[in-house]
Amino acid sequence: MGNTEAAYKLFDEMESQKIVPDFVAYTALICGLSQTGKMVEAERLFNEMLKKELEPDEVTYTAFIDGYCKSGEMKKAFSLHNQMVQIGLTPNVVTYTALADGLCKCGELDTANELLHEMCRKGLQLNICTYNSIVNGLCKAGNILQAIRLMEEMQEAGMYPDTITYTTLMDAYCKTGEMVKAHGLLREILDKGLQPTVVTFNVLMNGFCLSGMLEEGERLLKWMLEKGIMPNATTYNSIMKQYCVRNNMRTTTEIYRDMCAQGVIPDSNT
Repeated sequence: MGNTEAAYKLFDEMESQKIVPDFVAYTALICGLSQTGKMVEAERLFNEMLKKELEPDEVTYTAFIDGYCKSGEMKKAFSLHNQMVQIGLTPNVVTYTALADGLCKCGELDTANELLHEMCRKGLQLNICTYNSIVNGLCKAGNILQAIRLMEEMQEAGMYPDTITYTTLMDAYCKTGEMVKAHGLLREILDKGLQPTVVTFNVLMNGFCLSGMLEEGERLLKWMLEKGIMPNATTYNSIMKQYCVRNNMRTTTEIYRDMCAQGVIPDSNT
């Protein structure tokens, strides 16, 4: 049983025993339901709170808004934001980050950018999640130069890109075949003392392979193993797929054997 199901069960037990759930219980369950995308149930509980005159706070509204943003229901998310403001609650950086992320996922980058500047005007201290959401949206839309400018703005504001920021930009470069720039970002990550994840390496590996740079891909794999960075099935799949495309089954088989020798379990794509 998941955390949300367990909370729901406890909630029902409280009501069956005539124990009236309080504000904390409602907020906790609304948070859990919103995080798992169960917005109909979350909305029912939210309305139930209002009927019982249990006033939702910033945490309740933000969780609810985040749920709608994740499900792409931006009209409902902004309606809640407006309602929140009307009753005198102040949206915080988490609220705005949820809205910005939702807008980016819906492709409404100009609105997300306006929201970012609105946050700055209100004196809110932006966090790395806010910036990463918009950088991700810009990169997915192919606006790499705008994403780089935003990263520069981050640094001017005293907020420095993290591994997620760099990996997002790296992925954009890989998709446009700019592998020199993509590889350069890995060096920049390391030079800045950041810790690349296996996702970072998989992005670069996939870029090398799709660009036909299989030798570079093999060198990257070897470097990972030398540095004690364990590849996963996705890492190996990228390079094996391209050798299969070239009908080089001998090398594919060798890499597969190396993969198994490293204790990496093949997945359905392998």
